[in-house]
Amino acid sequence: MKNISFLYPLYIAGEFFILSFLYMKKHGLSGYWLIPLSMAAVFLISAQYFGMTIDNDYAKVISNMIIVCFAGYTLLQEIKGSETVNRFLLVDACIFFYYSVSVFTFIVQHQLAVISQQNATLIWGINNLLSSVVYGALIYKLLRLKK
Repeated sequence: MKNISFLYPLYIAGEFFILSFLYMKKHGLSGYWLIPLSMAAVFLISAQYFGMTIDNDYAKVISNMIIVCFAGYTLLQEIKGSETVNRFLLVDACIFFYYSVSVFTFIVQHQLAVISQQNATLIWGINNLLSSVVYGALIYKLLRLKK
């Protein structure tokens, strides 16, 4: 294939649904919450095919903002109920931090064309470093839980 750009909306939707579903299960929310989230995600991803001006970057920012809200609420609940040790505090904190920075990165992404290549490389390098920290924290936590 010469063009695989059609996979990017599927990546956005998959990431959004996996994390939203995990946070919904973590908080004991009913499955009915998945209906408006699904409708929003489907609209954001398919809007470009119906002639609307929403592109994938805006869909990514909005889905990341929803994940940031879920992660922030989870962190507040974990800090509030600090009498029990939550084993996923590190993972939730990393998810919150990464997706917060990712929202910023995708907002300024269109301005990267006018800044120097060194600054653009620095911004994307920080994004890649943070994603590595998130995935590393997840792998570390899952390996520790396995023991």
